[in-house]
Amino acid sequence: LSCSLLFILLSLARAHSANLPPFPRRSLSLSVLIPMRLTSSPPLPRQPWGASSARLLRSLPLCLTSPPPSDPFHRSPDEQKFAVGSGSKSVPVCSYEEANNFWVSKMIKEHASTVCAVAWHPTAPIVATASTDYHCRVFSAFLKNLDSKDTTTPWGAPAKFGTLLYTFEAYGWVLDVAFSPTGETLALCAQNSSVTFIDVAAAAAGSNAAAQTLRLHELPLTHLLFLPDGTLVGAGHCFSPLVFGNAGGKWMQPRKLQASPTQQTDSPTAVSASRRIFQAQTSTGRSEGTASLDSVHQFPVCGLQLFNASMDGVRAEFTSSALDGKIVGWTADELSAAMRQLSVA
Repeated sequence: LSCSLLFILLSLARAHSANLPPFPRRSLSLSVLIPMRLTSSPPLPRQPWGASSARLLRSLPLCLTSPPPSDPFHRSPDEQKFAVGSGSKSVPVCSYEEANNFWVSKMIKEHASTVCAVAWHPTAPIVATASTDYHCRVFSAFLKNLDSKDTTTPWGAPAKFGTLLYTFEAYGWVLDVAFSPTGETLALCAQNSSVTFIDVAAAAAGSNAAAQTLRLHELPLTHLLFLPDGTLVGAGHCFSPLVFGNAGGKWMQPRKLQASPTQQTDSPTAVSASRRIFQAQTSTGRSEGTASLDSVHQFPVCGLQLFNASMDGVRAEFTSSALDGKIVGWTADELSAAMRQLSVA
């Protein structure tokens, strides 16, 4: 007991000396325009980190009273604000008060259940949310002290903070939401294996035909990512990323991304055979190998991220990470091969 107590005290002292709360870090977000990073941990508070004059990171605590399901925080394009999904039916929109050297949050409280994801419009102070109450919503996130009065949105002049601008019922838990790079399209995926594309301009005009829903033959998607050219990539329980393309204003049925043979299988060497035996023993308790799927990932995909850099000497447009421990880079050739097979819904 004394050894355990000593270990706990040393851990607390180490965390205090590093100016960190003694909680495990659940997620991390890095800033590009502003020297800041954001970490979060259970329990609260979250910690935005700013760069001081000595070029050292200093912790600026932000106390949020809402328990997050998986910390789906998303920074605004100008990086002056960030929004956080939560399990308390609210969305804190956080901004920095320089006079008080503190981050403050204003709450959006129009949800009936957990908020799984948030996404900012690329040019307007509006934020979209995905909730397990079966709805995707778009809110005004206009703050007088940060946003210009001359700012315009697809709904016209900026509305008061927290004003509900648009809502869409998906008839299933809405798991993720994303704006296209131009802000013309809002995409969302739901637990009923559907993906919906919303024409933002038509939605702002009140059109009943603003949304196009695709029913998938795959298991539900949990993550969406728009590529710079406007192509949408989705992944989740189906293990392989799906590619969505637009033709003539209509979104087409997706196609699976197929990895190159070098990514799909290892070379049949003694080292790879030994590794497979060891993996089988640790995962199934048997010496012989187990059957594998024809996809690169063998477990659900838990993350998609723009990459646009080289991985193992090959340029990758984006990466996918899964619960099997793999991070896979997907090339432009693999995307093009999938795009050629798209068909209109």
